[in-house]
Amino acid sequence: MTRSNLYLGIDPGYADIGFALLKTRLSSGIEKIERIVDAGWISTPSTLDLKQRFAMLLSDVEQILGNYNIAAAFIEDVVFLKNIKLRTVSYSVGIVIAALIKRDTDFYFVNPRTVKKLIGAGAQASKRGVKDALLLRYQTLFSAKDFVGVKDELYDAIAVAIVGFEKYKLTQDLKERLRQSMFSPIQGDSNI
Repeated sequence: MTRSNLYLGIDPGYADIGFALLKTRLSSGIEKIERIVDAGWISTPSTLDLKQRFAMLLSDVEQILGNYNIAAAFIEDVVFLKNIKLRTVSYSVGIVIAALIKRDTDFYFVNPRTVKKLIGAGAQASKRGVKDALLLRYQTLFSAKDFVGVKDELYDAIAVAIVGFEKYKLTQDLKERLRQSMFSPIQGDSNI
């Protein structure tokens, strides 16, 4: 089986989840982001009780994972402040993690401040700031007209996918270099 070149970014919410799927390609032996192939917002009606909302989230996340062969997923980490509702966001994250584990998909957490900094919006940026930075720096990956009328939170999911992939790629490159240096003889050393 060939390795997938699709990566998923997740922006978890109280009972809603933003997602973005990016596609990469090899260019001169380096994996680079090619484009955003899918993005959206899983939303659950507030008229449902929490159990029904979570069941709906699980079903929709499983459907997304079933539609694509995803190499890795990146989830925006939940930062607890004074807002008690954020605790419930962690339940949504648990649902996403369960679905990823069920499909044997690796997942990683990305700090929201890191996302904002690396996208170029600044650590304290609003959702609108993230959107503006994405449209400015990554306009070749997607067309803003494709996302007219969508929630600004969707752009958070795109940002999580981009930053998550870049950090993942760097980590994988470092691991490979370390592996190569551990198992290849040093020039001129015949004792190995």
